[in-house]
Amino acid sequence: MILLNENVYVEKVEFAGGLKAILPNPPIAFSEYGRKPYVPTGKIGENTDEIFASVGYTQEQIDAMRQNGAII
Repeated sequence: MILLNENVYVEKVEFAGGLKAILPNPPIAFSEYGRKPYVPTGKIGENTDEIFASVGYTQEQIDAMRQNGAII
């Protein structure tokens, strides 16, 4: 049995939507660099329009890519 509070090799993470998982931590640590905690991300495709718009695509082009199944 793994006690998460006593083990630095794994970390319990809760994602958006309530999904819980135990994820591995890096096996080594450097004293000069702190380890950043896991940060749950959004859903796949959540920022697609914003990202494509930021690199110059119009909303019409983005909609066409989505219609053709090229993006989510």
